[in-house]
Amino acid sequence: MLPFLDPTAPTPTHTLIQISDTHIVRSGELLHDKVDTHAALASVLAQIEASTLKIGALLLTGDLADSGDVLAYRRLRELVEPVATRMGVPVLYGMGNHDARGPFRDGLFGAEPTTEPHDYTHWVGDLRIIVLDSTEPGQHGGFLSTAQLRWLADELATPAP
Repeated sequence: MLPFLDPTAPTPTHTLIQISDTHIVRSGELLHDKVDTHAALASVLAQIEASTLKIGALLLTGDLADSGDVLAYRRLRELVEPVATRMGVPVLYGMGNHDARGPFRDGLFGAEPTTEPHDYTHWVGDLRIIVLDSTEPGQHGGFLSTAQLRWLADELATPAP
């Protein structure tokens, strides 16, 4: 039986909403000249915002911008951030193989467009969320470096409640 249908199942303590593979493109463009990914994401966000769920965070993961374009990342941020602000929840962004580190940092955070992995920890109350960037520029596969694995081990050395 699915946990949400089982009356004896414990009540969840955290609700995270993960949205993946948004493949946002520049304003005025359609993905593959057919799909309005911006409108699709706007619809999803409107449904989440209208829900009665008590959400701890929005996680936007992997292939956020279809071609790693800085303008697409800015367009994504302009759509997502106001919704998250109204809901009072953080947005946690994670990289995918279509994403590009420099434009990702610049477009989403207004930060220096460096090429280092975008790894970080974010706390939602007593829940630790660790985001790891396994992208390899120009490759479809993923990889975690020795330095990233050491960082992860250090993060996990402290238990999370």
